Amino acid sequence: MTLKDKKLCICIPALKAGGSERVAAELANYALSLGVEVHIILMSDQEVFYKLNTNVQLHIPKFKKGNKLVYYLRVIWFIRKRLKENKLVHVFSLGYRLIPVLASIGMKIDHSGSHRTSINRGWKPFKLSGVKRNIFDYFYRTASNYSKMHTKKMIYQTPEAMEHYQKSYPNADAVVLPNFLREIKLYNTDRQKVVLCIGRLSPEKGQIYLVEAFSKVNYHDWKLIFVGDGPARNQLEKRVEELGLTSSIIFEGFKENVDEYMQASEIFVLPSLHEGFPNALLEAMANGLACISFSSNYGSCELIDHGVNGYLVETMNVDELAKQIENLINDSNTRTKFQKNATEVLDKYSLDKIGKAYLHFILN
Repeated sequence: MTLKDKKLCICIPALKAGGSERVAAELANYALSLGVEVHIILMSDQEVFYKLNTNVQLHIPKFKKGNKLVYYLRVIWFIRKRLKENKLVHVFSLGYRLIPVLASIGMKIDHSGSHRTSINRGWKPFKLSGVKRNIFDYFYRTASNYSKMHTKKMIYQTPEAMEHYQKSYPNADAVVLPNFLREIKLYNTDRQKVVLCIGRLSPEKGQIYLVEAFSKVNYHDWKLIFVGDGPARNQLEKRVEELGLTSSIIFEGFKENVDEYMQASEIFVLPSLHEGFPNALLEAMANGLACISFSSNYGSCELIDHGVNGYLVETMNVDELAKQIENLINDSNTRTKFQKNATEVLDKYSLDKIGKAYLHFILN
């Protein structure tokens, strides 16, 4: 099937820094390079973090948030108008999938979606209680069921996610497609004695377990560096101060040059309690780091072959995490083996392979 002259519409809440947002931007730019006319419809007016080709047609709602219900109704109408004006029939939704489906009631739209989170997570957009919560839950379930019935195609990041969710989409074709790698930027830097963790600092990302584990490691000529920011930063910094490790555990904040940090480190740890298919881990492996991840993340289990290209650790097991970090610090041969084997992801998860599979599935 030729992709040239096809039209692709990507619907996503925003294009801020994040995994789904990165996938949307990369897929849009790649599709455009293959001759596809690409539209991205956002559901909020937020700063666009990712660089888009100037020929990607970006649609941003320019109205202020007020009452959430009224706001989402306006977003639904905004999306509907853009679909009609641009004669868009292939819609790929990344997040808040029911909104584009509701926006296209009565229209002939081929809706595709993708589960981007762990099977343990769900969306709760309103903080309500009592009768209001019951009323909202009823209408939300009704709208959600309608959305699922009218979704034609679903992309799952792991076989486990597909097994868990597929029955909820009775009319949808399904396929397992992992995330694809972005372009890796090369820096002229030497690896240092650094254990690296990159991501949003928030409770579900599990950085507190990494802090506790690192405090048990006996090689404190090594540093633990966190790249990223978020609501858990103050709590993490306070705990580091209590442990007396402010010179060994460093918080760099948000950085754009993450590849430089990766190429200047030896070990990468993903302590998330739940992930879909973790971009940070994939990129760390592409950058040749020896990686450790909690085993509850299905995406991590797809990427890491325990003992071959990394270690999988029981989730929230601080002692085991500390042991495996210390193993890699102490055993340079294993560390080097993991680093070498990890880079095999460069070919397996390339944009040309995975991105093209995305487009053929969505636009077929």
